[in-house]
Amino acid sequence: MTNIKRVICMTLFAANLLAGTVSKGPLSLSDLENVPGLDGYHASGDILFRTANHKSTTSVRRWPNGVVYHRFADDVTQTNQDLFMEAAEAMSNITVITLVERTDQVNFVEVRNHPDPNFFGGFSELGMVGGQQIILLSDWSNWTMQHEIGHTLGLLHEQSRPDRDQFIDIQWDRIFENYAGNFDISRGAETYSDYDFMSIMHYRWNAFSRDGGATIVPKPGFEQFARTMGGMVLSDLDIQGINQYYNFESNPQSIRWIPHLTTPEGGFQTEVTFTNTRNEPGYLSLFVFDKNGVPLPGITLELVAFEYGKINVNDYRLLNPGTQPSHFQIDGSGFVRTTASYRFDSDQGVTAHVQEVTNTGTLFISYASEWDKSWEGMAIVNLGNEPSHIEGVRKNKQGDETFRATIISDLAPNGKHIMVFDDLFDDDPEQQIQIISSQESVLLFLRGSREGTRYLYQTEPLIVQ
Repeated sequence: MTNIKRVICMTLFAANLLAGTVSKGPLSLSDLENVPGLDGYHASGDILFRTANHKSTTSVRRWPNGVVYHRFADDVTQTNQDLFMEAAEAMSNITVITLVERTDQVNFVEVRNHPDPNFFGGFSELGMVGGQQIILLSDWSNWTMQHEIGHTLGLLHEQSRPDRDQFIDIQWDRIFENYAGNFDISRGAETYSDYDFMSIMHYRWNAFSRDGGATIVPKPGFEQFARTMGGMVLSDLDIQGINQYYNFESNPQSIRWIPHLTTPEGGFQTEVTFTNTRNEPGYLSLFVFDKNGVPLPGITLELVAFEYGKINVNDYRLLNPGTQPSHFQIDGSGFVRTTASYRFDSDQGVTAHVQEVTNTGTLFISYASEWDKSWEGMAIVNLGNEPSHIEGVRKNKQGDETFRATIISDLAPNGKHIMVFDDLFDDDPEQQIQIISSQESVLLFLRGSREGTRYLYQTEPLIVQ
């Protein structure tokens, strides 16, 4: 698995990636004709809308926490899967967006191969639609894939911005009649940066031209973009727009946690990856603790623009003999993102990623999975100044409490407790699991395979209080 944190879940915005433009108004739509695999859809250019709700572009949603879950259709070759993941990883390394391989998430994107050999390009839906949605590709170039991922995040075409007439003129008489709607302004959209001729979401100068001449002409003062508009990679303003739309700009410094690091005794190899998502210097400080909450030597890094790197936890142990790092508190620039990744030995299983956690609470809720195939567990860290009393509660689907037990009575401040729920909960697939802590805590639920291919992944709890 590549280091693109294969977990996808984030609300996309109907905004130009280039300038971050969020749609709140109707778009012109054309019926799709003779396009295999798109029955029941309407399209505006390469943006797909479902017939049942295509007039409701005001409902464009972000993917929660900027995580987009995906899977590949059976007709996508391994080569094209690898190309897609490389393009997604490149976006993940410079933005706050994360693409993750779907397990059982309800909202996800299925990446499909376009079946028509005469078609060249791609289609995608706008933002997180809900349930299964699609990205349909026949061109597996980096530009096309990142452009369509941009729509999936909620981005519109840059030249559809409400302020575009200050920067460009549309040559309507040169545009194929059936494609004129692709150049309409989205007047309800919000913008998150200056107009960006070099955005990956901007049309080329002669897009949909009947005679090969220019369909988009820059206003005086912007003539240098006459033949260069439409970037092949994410521009600086694309990155700025995405990150600002997902509200990371408002949090220049932040405290986060990685509540669990595996140990060599468990058979897992652990790395911590970090990415500076901006074109400016940043810093990262890791406050390291063992499972009892005892502080260990920390790590502070000064990062150059867009720097990406890894910290091998086994190397940390070699540099600090006798230590057993268990979890991190993270401080530093809010635009520096951190993830812990685990792999079970060197040649089997799949890499799992534990993302940094920002939400804390005292009551956490999750639901059981397939107990005959996977185990359920948790890692919880006490953030309070006093020992924490932690209980586990089981409720049935009617909401009745069927079991309650003390998990640990005195978890030390900054201490971590990790456990598997087998001894506390039965195999009812519809049961609700509640974890109650007497002190403010950070928690993640873990799941793993019982047999066969080894895997481990996290699920985020519902934090009630």
